[in-house]
Amino acid sequence: MTVVTRADLTLRDYSWSALANHDNPHLTHFPDNAELNRTEGYEVLSFINRFLAVIRRGAGGDWTKDDVRKIEHGVRIHPDNIRGQANVRKWICDNWIRL
Repeated sequence: MTVVTRADLTLRDYSWSALANHDNPHLTHFPDNAELNRTEGYEVLSFINRFLAVIRRGAGGDWTKDDVRKIEHGVRIHPDNIRGQANVRKWICDNWIRL
């Protein structure tokens, strides 16, 4: 399976300075209940790659640019009261048609 990279993201206003915030960009597999920072590029990229691994495993195919765009858009617009990564993933799945 192909991995989504920074160049595949359509939004360009992410923070990529995780080390300045005492965050480790190489530690990207957070538990599902961990809050997703929608403006931190490393977290969004990791979230998208894990999301695609799950949805494409069942579909038997590779991701498309449209899949990446939809997930990235969903990460950005999901309601503020939805915090954990599992909840964000569920919200995106529930709203996939509208994204």
